[in-house]
Amino acid sequence: KTYGGFGCDRCYPTGIPCDKNRKCGAQVTDANLLPNSILNITVSSPSAPTGFGHFTISTDYKQSYRFFTDPRFVNGADCDLTGLYNTYTSLWAYDFPTPPGGTWFDIWISVYWDCRDTGRFSCSNPCMSEDIHHR
Repeated sequence: KTYGGFGCDRCYPTGIPCDKNRKCGAQVTDANLLPNSILNITVSSPSAPTGFGHFTISTDYKQSYRFFTDPRFVNGADCDLTGLYNTYTSLWAYDFPTPPGGTWFDIWISVYWDCRDTGRFSCSNPCMSEDIHHR
């Protein structure tokens, strides 16, 4: 399947920054580094989180990992379907050994919600978005 008549092999969320006229409020409500180099993260937004982008983790041990840069749909969302749950918990593998318990870490993530299906007009779906830092 191609999207938008532009030959795209997938569609993706694009951000419309929240502001005083567009409700903000996305947040990381919980995050844990699990054994076997897995991040367990829970995210909420004004409506169900639909996409993540620019997703990075860094520890106080100078370990870091970029899960991905380009936005992608999550939480059961697709080009024409919004996220299913608010809040949304997911697991993500990273490429360094899990640090000792109690280690501080930072997460940077762009959260997308309220996406609009542009159908035949584009490969990208405009969504409300907010850039989050969580420690």
